[in-house]
Amino acid sequence: MENKIEEAKNPDTPPDRLERLAYYNGWDVREAVANSLSVSPSVLTLLAHDESWQVREAVAGNPHTPSDILSWLASDKSAEVRKSVAYNESTPPEALAQLAYDEEEYVRSCVADCPTTPLDTLAALASDKDDEVREAVAGNETTPNGVLAKLANDGCMHVRWAVAANKSTSPDILDELINDTEEDVYSTVIMRMLESSVGDTPPSSLGGSDNLLIDLG
Repeated sequence: MENKIEEAKNPDTPPDRLERLAYYNGWDVREAVANSLSVSPSVLTLLAHDESWQVREAVAGNPHTPSDILSWLASDKSAEVRKSVAYNESTPPEALAQLAYDEEEYVRSCVADCPTTPLDTLAALASDKDDEVREAVAGNETTPNGVLAKLANDGCMHVRWAVAANKSTSPDILDELINDTEEDVYSTVIMRMLESSVGDTPPSSLGGSDNLLIDLG
């Protein structure tokens, strides 16, 4: 079996051989086939109905899986499969919007972290009850600044830190966060401002903030 797993993992294994391996009894062989970037869409469609959740998870994470199959797997009974769908940048927007309301926090976090998640879905996730989900939205570089401005006032320090660390966060939001009461947040803002002001006049906020005199080492 080990040889067949290695064969399925080999990028030089031809698609017709991968198709034969897709019918092998061992689920870990079929999983390796589903992970292959050389496997055909028809075989991925076949494996999407596999009894093993590990195989379906591999299909859900394959960027070559057909979009209609990814949409179907977004309703899989296994949260691990749904998580892989959420991570997959080939997943259609409507499937990501569906997964934004998944019962599992870590699935919603994956949606919030995905760079292809629709902006209105990110805006909805910014009000999620779980801190980890809002933190993922705050760290997503595609999140609109209007949403980041809201999250800059979040009650969770980790969410505000993610806003401060986000390279897409606008200067006016950073100006607000430099007065944050948490050192991890305002020190991150200061580092961001120092980086952006190299070769330019440093932002006025740096000179006027009471939080400037901190040990950044």
